[in-house]
Amino acid sequence: MLGSLEHGPRRMTELAEEHAVQLPTMTVQINRLEDAGLVARGSDPADARVRTVELTGEGRDRLRAVRQARIAHLTTELAALTGEERAALAAALPVLAKLGGKPQ
Repeated sequence: MLGSLEHGPRRMTELAEEHAVQLPTMTVQINRLEDAGLVARGSDPADARVRTVELTGEGRDRLRAVRQARIAHLTTELAALTGEERAALAAALPVLAKLGGKPQ
């Protein structure tokens, strides 16, 4: 969820759609993150009825820390692979990117 807010404030409805959940479910998740001090709510300057959510400084720090830990773990795991296994994984990356909906 924190990664979805990395590039700036987002509408609650956008977040719910992105994560394929109903708005009440997203509200529960955002409430938990807000209680933990990781996100803050705001309003859309173009439409005061719209609620937005953005990362706090602590939220950005937590996102960065989690990513660094994940990279360190993957680095260790990849180092344990043989050269042939790493080559097979590299060859599969374009197909995996398509499955994840990310552009190549």
